[in-house]
Amino acid sequence: MNLTEWNSKLLDDVRSRGRQGQRLYLYVDRDLLAKLSGMPPQAAVNDFSRAFRVSMGIEPFRRGAQAATAWRRSGFIGDPPFVAHLAMTVLAVTEEPIGGSHGIYACQNGLLGLPETPSAPPAYGTEVPLLWSIWNSWLDGPGSVYGVKTAQAHPHWSLQGWARSQGLVRFSDRLQLDDYFAATAGKASFDGLLTWLRLRRPDLWRRFQEEPALDILRDVFDEEAARWSREGRREQVRPGRQGLLQYDNWTRSFNGAVPVDDAMLNRTVDLGDGEQRVVEESDSLLTVVPKVPDEALLRDGVEHRLADALVKRFGGETVYVMREDPLVNGLLQVRTWTRTDVADVLVRRDWLPRVRFALRAAGIEASEHPSGMVDWIWLKGIELSPIQRPVLECLRLAHPGTSDERQSVLQGGMRLGANTYLVGGEPDVLFEGDQPTQVKVDDAPVAVEPGQHQLSLSDLVLAPGRHSVESLSGKLSFQSVEYVHETAVAGGISVPVERRRGAYAFGSATRSCASQASLAGASLRGVEVTEPLVIRRTPVSEVLIITESGEVSEIHPAAPWWLRTLDLQPAAIDVLAAIRITSSPVACLVIRNTRSGSTQAIAVPPSAQRMQGKVETQPRPDAIPSLALTLHSWSWIGPPHARIRRILGQAMQARNPSRPRSSWSLKQSPAPTRTDVSDGPLVNNPFDDVLTWLSEREHGRAPVQAFTASWEWACMRHGFSSLAARWRRALRILEELGHIERDYDTMQIGVAPATLVALPAASGLYVLTGSRPLRLLERLNDPDDRDALVAEAASSWEVHVRTPMDRGGCPAGPQAVYVEWDPAHRDGVRLGLERLGVGLTGLLADALLAMQPGIRQLDLVGEQLTMSPGREMWLRYRVANGSFEWAPVSSDAAPGLHCYRLRHRRVFAWRAALGAELVQVEFAVGEWLGRAAVGKTNLLLADESARRLLAVPASVPLPKLLARSLVLRSGLPPREALSRTDGSSYQVYENVDAHTIGLVARVLAQVPLHTDITTKLA
Repeated sequence: MNLTEWNSKLLDDVRSRGRQGQRLYLYVDRDLLAKLSGMPPQAAVNDFSRAFRVSMGIEPFRRGAQAATAWRRSGFIGDPPFVAHLAMTVLAVTEEPIGGSHGIYACQNGLLGLPETPSAPPAYGTEVPLLWSIWNSWLDGPGSVYGVKTAQAHPHWSLQGWARSQGLVRFSDRLQLDDYFAATAGKASFDGLLTWLRLRRPDLWRRFQEEPALDILRDVFDEEAARWSREGRREQVRPGRQGLLQYDNWTRSFNGAVPVDDAMLNRTVDLGDGEQRVVEESDSLLTVVPKVPDEALLRDGVEHRLADALVKRFGGETVYVMREDPLVNGLLQVRTWTRTDVADVLVRRDWLPRVRFALRAAGIEASEHPSGMVDWIWLKGIELSPIQRPVLECLRLAHPGTSDERQSVLQGGMRLGANTYLVGGEPDVLFEGDQPTQVKVDDAPVAVEPGQHQLSLSDLVLAPGRHSVESLSGKLSFQSVEYVHETAVAGGISVPVERRRGAYAFGSATRSCASQASLAGASLRGVEVTEPLVIRRTPVSEVLIITESGEVSEIHPAAPWWLRTLDLQPAAIDVLAAIRITSSPVACLVIRNTRSGSTQAIAVPPSAQRMQGKVETQPRPDAIPSLALTLHSWSWIGPPHARIRRILGQAMQARNPSRPRSSWSLKQSPAPTRTDVSDGPLVNNPFDDVLTWLSEREHGRAPVQAFTASWEWACMRHGFSSLAARWRRALRILEELGHIERDYDTMQIGVAPATLVALPAASGLYVLTGSRPLRLLERLNDPDDRDALVAEAASSWEVHVRTPMDRGGCPAGPQAVYVEWDPAHRDGVRLGLERLGVGLTGLLADALLAMQPGIRQLDLVGEQLTMSPGREMWLRYRVANGSFEWAPVSSDAAPGLHCYRLRHRRVFAWRAALGAELVQVEFAVGEWLGRAAVGKTNLLLADESARRLLAVPASVPLPKLLARSLVLRSGLPPREALSRTDGSSYQVYENVDAHTIGLVARVLAQVPLHTDITTKLA
C-alpha cells in the first residue's frame, strides 16, 4: 500500500473503535498494521515503513506537518491527512527499542530508513509536537465524536512524550496481560492486576505508579479483558530487533545471542542446527546457530524463528561492538556503553573511514586486524568511555545523555533482588545527560566533582532501608538490607558420586542430583568420613603415650610448621600426627595435669592411619604406678580403651623401679611468620564480598554473569583493577576451597552448604567452608546469642581468621575462618552448629583424596563417547620448546587430548591410542595424561620435611577435586612461587605429608621429585 492508503486504513480503525466521551488512544503496533493490511506482522511493518520513506523528504515529518497545518486552516474540512505520520511516531514506541529501553530514537530512525543512531530524526523536535497539537485540536472540535484527546507531552519526555502517551503500553506489555488473565482463570480485576504486577512484573508496575499512567493502564485493561473473553491468548510473532551476535575467538565464527526474558521461560525454542530446548529460569542467554555463512550474516542479517510466536533478527549492521563476556566464553555484541571499558570492533570496510576519523578526533589509537572476510576489518583493544559521545554515535552505541529522557541508572553493587542491595554494596549512580554538580541522596545534598559521571553510593555509608537519588538526570530509588539470612542457606548444586567396582566416580555438578552419594563443597553425603583423634592439653600438663605392650613414654608434640608460620598455636593435639610410628602400637594418649593430677585420655584404634616417621620419646616407667592407681578417675574422649586396665597391670609387674627419670625437653625449631597471609580479615576483599553476596541471595544461587558483574564491581571499588578481569580464577579459588559448586550446563553457581571441616594433622583445627552470610560470622563470635544452644557453643570454641595475599599485595582468597574447641564439648558444639545451619565433618581432605581415581582409570575419570561431541576439533600437541599448544584437525582418530567447542562450553576427550575408545575427561585430567604419555612424569616437587610442601607446575592445573582435597588440608589456596633457576611458576600446597604426596603422585601417574622446596622456589 502507499502512504495515502495506510492513512485511510488507520483513520478507519480510529472511527471503528472511537466513542464520544471516552478516551481515544492512537495505539499502533505491528499487530494492528498486520490486521489492517492482511499481511504478516513483519511484512506489514516493512510495507508501512517503505510507503513512508517513499513520501518523505530530508526532514521525515515535514510534509505531514505542512498538510496538517493547511488542513487546520481550512477548518478541519475532510479527513485528517497525517494520521500515518502520527502512527509512525507511535510505532517507534511500541516496537522493541534498539540499544536498550531508551532506544526509541534508534528504532524511529530504523523505521525511517536512517542510521539507527540514538538521536532524534531531523526536525523531529518541531514537527512532531505540531502534528500532535493539531490532532488534539481536531478532537476538541469536529473529531470529538470519536473520543477525548489523550496525547500529551511529559516533563521527562518533552518530545517523545506525545507518542509515549499513546503507546505507553507496548505490545509486549499486552502479552503480559495475557499472562495475568491466564493465571487468574476468569477472576481478573484491575486491582488484582496491580497486585500481580507488583509481585511478578515490578518493572512494568513502576511505569504505571503515576495517576495519568494508571488511567492509561485501566483503559488498556478493559480493552484487553474484552478481547480475551472473545479470543483468548493471542499468538503473535515478537520482533527480532534485540538479537545480538557473539564471536568465538577459538573457532573465529559468529552465532546469534538472545537475552532471556520472563516471557521466554518454559517455552521450547529452536536454537538452530537441529537443537531444541526448554528455556529454564537459570538461562540468561541463548546461543542461536544461524543458517547462513558469517559474511552473509554480517552483511544482510537473518531472521530466526525460535518458536511460533518468537522471531529474532541477527546481523545486517555496519559496525559491531564486541566485549568479553563470560556467558559466551568469548565476545558478545553490545549496543549500549555505560562505563569505561575495552572493546573489539568489527567494521564494514565502507564505514571504516568514518570510524577512523571519529577515533582519531578523540585521540584513540586503534589496531586494525584482518577478519578473514574481504569486507570487514577488526579494530582491537579500543578503550571507550561513556563521555566520548561522537565516537559512540559513530559506532552506533547508545550512551548516557543520548535520549531526551536523561534517566540516571544504577550500576554494579551487590544486588540481591530486583531493587535490593546489601548494605555496603549499594550500586553506583551513572548520570546520563548533563552532569549535575550536586545530587540529593535521601534529600541530603552530595557534591559531585567536575567531570565525574558516576557517584559511588557505597562510599556514603547509608543505613539499611529505602533510598532515593535525585538529580537533573532524574530520580532513582532502591532499598538496602543489612542481611538476609540468620543461618546458612545452600545453593542446592552438588556433584553426584557413584560407586563402581570398589572405586568411586564423580559426575558433573548439577541441581538435579539424584545420586545416593554426593559432594557439595566440603559436605560429603553417603560416604563415611573419618573423624580426627584430637585431645586438648593445658599449659601445666604432660603428654604420655601407653603402648599395647605396656610401655609409657612422654612426648612433646608441637604445632605443625605451617600453622606456626600463620602464628597459630592451637591448644589441642592431633593424636595420630603426634604419635607417628612406634615399635609397639600405641593404645592411648594421656594428658595429665602436673598440678592437680587430673587425667584425660583418648584411645587409638589399631587400624588408624598414622603419619610416617618417628617421634622423639622419653621412657616414663615412673609414671606407671600413678596412672594405674588413678585409672578409675580418668575422663575419656570417646570410648575408653577396652584393655587399658590389663595393659597397665602388666606394666606394673614388668617395670624397673630403679631406673631414674632424666630431665628432657624437645627443642622446637622456629618458624618464620608468613608475610603473604594477613592476621585477621581485610576490610577491602572482593573474595569476601562476592562470597557474602552469594550467601545472602534468597536461594544461594546466581548466574555466572551476575557473579562476574559483582566481582568486577567489588574489585574496582576496592582499587584492585588488576583482579577485575580474573573472575575465572576467582571462581576456581572459591570452588577449590569448598565454598561454591558450579553447574556448567545451566551456567549457575551455588554456594555450598556451610560446613566446619577438620584439617588433617592440624592440632584439632577446623575451617569453615561454604555458605557464609554476615549473621553467621557474627553469631560464631557471640557468646550472648539469643539462641541458648548457639551461645553455649560459641563459649566453647575460639575463632581465628587469616587472609591469604598474593605476591602483589592483593587478596588471594576469602578470609579463612579457623575454629578450635575442646573435644570434650563436641556434642554441644554440634548442636550449636546445627542451629546456625552449619554441618560438622571430619577429615574430608583424606576421604576425598582416597576416593580419587587414577587418571589412567578412564572408566572412572571420564565418560566413554560413542561419537565425536562436535564437528570442529583441535588436538593438543607438544611443540619444540616443550610446551603444549592446540592445532585444528579434521579427525579425532589420533591419540591424545582433543577439544570440541560446543554452545556454552568446551568439551575435552582423551584417546589413549589409535583405535582406542574416546573418553570425555576434565581438561586437567587430559593435560596430565598428555604429560605422562610423553614421559614427563617428574613434574611434582615434594618436601616431606617438617614443612610438608607439594609444588605443582602452574601451567598444568590439578583436577578440580584433587585440588580441593589438597586445599582442604590447610584451608588456604595454594601460594604462587617461582623457580630460582628458570623462573617457571608453581602452585605450592601446604600441610601435605609423605603419605598424601604418594597418593597424589599415584593419581597423576607421576614420580615426585624430593627436594627442599624453600631453596628451589622463591
